[in-house]
Amino acid sequence: YAQPLNTKTVSQYARVSNSYLRALIQKETNKSLREHLRDIRIEIAKRMLRESPDNVKRISYRVGYQSVPHFCTVFKKIVKMTPSEYTKSLGLPGDV
Repeated sequence: YAQPLNTKTVSQYARVSNSYLRALIQKETNKSLREHLRDIRIEIAKRMLRESPDNVKRISYRVGYQSVPHFCTVFKKIVKMTPSEYTKSLGLPGDV
């Protein structure tokens, strides 16, 4: 999840066709690979924000985002609050 992934890379690794992989992921998750990977990254980021002493910048890189602002935008879209708001809602100190 922390590495750049796309259906071409994953299909080559799994030794299946790109179209088969897309169809399989859609069938199993009802999402595209990009959406599924995004959701995994955000769930892991939420766990890291709860449990890790790392700041938002470090966590965003650890879950595969190269841009902290983009990570914060995606996080807010999914979680409905910024990473800092999320940590504060848990009673944790938030820093961006």
